[in-house]
Amino acid sequence: MIKFNEKIKSLLVLAIKKTKAELDEKYKDDKLFGYALCTDDAVMTIYHVACTNSWVKEQDDKYMIYSSVEWGQSGENSHFEKAYDEIYKDYENSDHEDGSFEINSDMRFEAMVQALKECKEEAIFDEDTILSVASTDPSEESQFLQMRGIDRLNSPKLANEMASVLGIEKYRE
Repeated sequence: MIKFNEKIKSLLVLAIKKTKAELDEKYKDDKLFGYALCTDDAVMTIYHVACTNSWVKEQDDKYMIYSSVEWGQSGENSHFEKAYDEIYKDYENSDHEDGSFEINSDMRFEAMVQALKECKEEAIFDEDTILSVASTDPSEESQFLQMRGIDRLNSPKLANEMASVLGIEKYRE
């Protein structure tokens, strides 16, 4: 089992549920196509994005459809403040010299994946809603983490299509 920060995960689950409820209200006549948590390579920030089916239909470029950092729809990011504070505290407490920084960054990323996974298991999201955790400035390591998350959060068919369109298949385990 991949280790992760349980406190961060719990705070993220609460924020995800609140923003999902807002999105459902805001776009009640338009089903969500995707929901994602976005961060940076150091995994010291957090925000969420989403896209609806009607937004997807307006897109000509498949990359835009699957690249969650390009999505522009969202709920209130203030719901993530407590999670952000905990993420940043964990970041600040990481030793940047002894290798624990990378380990802790991976554990924060994994907490984001686990939070989305729990929400999916609780049927907060429809089975066919794309879920992802992505970096806004992806290094090879964050692309590896993103691919691992995509594979675990989505059906194999959808994960394969996302990997192909995003060009991240080579980061599969």
